[in-house]
Amino acid sequence: MAGQALLMAVAFTVGASMIVTWLCLLVSLTAFGVFFPAVVTIAQARGREAPGATSALLGGGQFLLGAAASPVVGLFGDTSPAPTAAVMAGALGSALPLGAKPPRMTFSL
Repeated sequence: MAGQALLMAVAFTVGASMIVTWLCLLVSLTAFGVFFPAVVTIAQARGREAPGATSALLGGGQFLLGAAASPVVGLFGDTSPAPTAAVMAGALGSALPLGAKPPRMTFSL
């Protein structure tokens, strides 16, 4: 979330250049690349009784959230990266309470 926060701060105060925007997006996407496989693994482990349904729900949920977020970003115009950063930060901020205390999982072999 640091990448989005930095991009929002820069874009709203002095205006973000292309290099600043790309560096902030690099930070964000690197974090997604690090944490996303772990999130998928945990979700698949929790839904191990129905792995196909779990995978379908994960994929469908990602598609649905992406489809919902794209028009929201477009409503604010295309001259600044600030709407993208705001929507990304809002989505991540709303997901924080869900991941703050993950449920205890037990594995049996």
